[in-house]
Amino acid sequence: MKLLPYFEDRFDDAVSKKTCQFVYEQASEFLGELLEYSDGMFEFCLQIGNSRHQHVDRVLQGLSRHNLAYLDSIKVLLASGCAEGCEPLLRSILESTFGIAHIVEEKSEERALAYKFARITRHIKHLRRGDLTHSAGKQLHTELANDAYSANVLSQVPAGMAVHASQLEAKVAADPAFAPIVAEWNRVKGKRQGDPEWYSLFGGANNIRELAKKLRWQSMYDFLYRDYSNAVHAGNTVERALTHGNELCPLRHPSKYLDAFSFAYCVTINGLEKLLGFYDVAKQEEMRKVILGVFEPKHQNIRAMIDEAFKGYK
Repeated sequence: MKLLPYFEDRFDDAVSKKTCQFVYEQASEFLGELLEYSDGMFEFCLQIGNSRHQHVDRVLQGLSRHNLAYLDSIKVLLASGCAEGCEPLLRSILESTFGIAHIVEEKSEERALAYKFARITRHIKHLRRGDLTHSAGKQLHTELANDAYSANVLSQVPAGMAVHASQLEAKVAADPAFAPIVAEWNRVKGKRQGDPEWYSLFGGANNIRELAKKLRWQSMYDFLYRDYSNAVHAGNTVERALTHGNELCPLRHPSKYLDAFSFAYCVTINGLEKLLGFYDVAKQEEMRKVILGVFEPKHQNIRAMIDEAFKGYK
C-alpha cells in the first residue's frame, strides 16, 4: 500500500482540488466569525468580572479563554483540512465547558476555589517531586536511576523548588477563603484513594461521565468526549489507518471533517451561553437570537456544503 501524503493528492482534476479548498475556506471563515463574536461576548463578561474581584470570575475567565484559544487552533487546522488534529482540542474544549457549566450552576465561588485549590495542590506535588530533600523527590530520584533519558535529572533541577512549594502551602493556609475548600477536599478525599477531582467537591460528581450526566449533557460525553478520548490516547490508530476501501488512509482525509466543524460550533455556543447566563441573562437571550438568526443558518449551509463535497469519503 502506498500512502499519498495528502487527501488532495488523489485528485487529478483541478475542479476537485478547488472544491476542497473552497470548503476549507468557508468552514474556517465561519469559525473565524464565531470566534470574533465569542471574543466580544467574553470581553463583556470580562468587564463585569474585573469589577467584582471574585475567585469565580478569574476561573471562568481562564476556562473561557482556553476555549477561545482552542477554537482559534481548530479554525487554523480546518483551513488546511486537518480534521483529525482537531479531536484532542475538541475534547479539551468540551471538558472546559463542562467545568464552566458546573461552576455557574450553583455554589459558584466555592466550586471556582475548588478548581484553584486542586491546581495549587497539583503544582505543590510537582515541586516536591523535584526536591531531593523531600521524600517525594527522593522516591522519584530512585525510580529514575535506570531511566534511558534522564537518570540524574533531579540533580540538575534549579534550587528553590522546596521554598516555592512551602510558600504556596503557606499562602493557602493563610487565606481564609480556602478554609472551607480544604475542609471539603479532606472530607471527599477520605472516601476515596488519592486526591479528588475538583468537580467532585460541593455537590459535584466523581468523574467526567457523572458530571456530564448531572449537567444533562450525557450525550455530549457519550458521543463526543469518549470518541475524542480515543484520539488523545492513541486508541483508534488502527481503525483510522484504513479507509472503507481497505486502502491506507491519506493525511487530511475528510471523513471526520464535518464532525470537527459542527462540534466546534456546538460546544463553543454551549459554553458561551452558560457563561453569559451567569453574568447577564438579557445578554444571554440576545446571544440566543444571534445564534438562531445569524450563525445557525450559515452553519447549516456549510454543513450541507461539506456533506456534498465529501459524501464519497465517509
